[in-house]
Amino acid sequence: MKVFILVFSLLSASAFAHDMPSPVIAKDFEAMKALLGTWEGKAKMGGKDVATNVSYKLTSGGTAIIETLAEGTPHEMVLGLFDSRQQSGHDPLLCGRQSARMALKKTDGKTFAFEMNGTKGIENPKDMHMHAVTLTMADKNHLKQEWTNYADNKKGEVAVFEFTRKQ
Repeated sequence: MKVFILVFSLLSASAFAHDMPSPVIAKDFEAMKALLGTWEGKAKMGGKDVATNVSYKLTSGGTAIIETLAEGTPHEMVLGLFDSRQQSGHDPLLCGRQSARMALKKTDGKTFAFEMNGTKGIENPKDMHMHAVTLTMADKNHLKQEWTNYADNKKGEVAVFEFTRKQ
């Protein structure tokens, strides 16, 4: 058994020692890298301003960005921005509710609009869910997020988050 573990360990280590080809990154995903960093701001929720934060970190060899919204709070959400076969997307990985993949619908390099394709991943399409999100960078230090809620198959409240890059 020890020989198997040693051989497996050596083979695994050698797999990581080889140069991996650089991934081809879609232009839209490359533009999203401008989001990288830590941001602080406020969210307008239920008519009240609530202090919040968001961070973006590059991972997976430069092919994905991890977004952590409201880190350290009961409302923390971890999401993945990814480049999957030249098609960028926004994937709620952990949000305490139902999650489903959103595809990038529109971008101009400063605005990234993601929307669900149908209701795949939602148990009951009439249940409340985040159906779309738009990320807008007014400049390199100001970010706005607009999260669109749907319930009963209809557009509902839009939660607006405004951030300033933490220096």
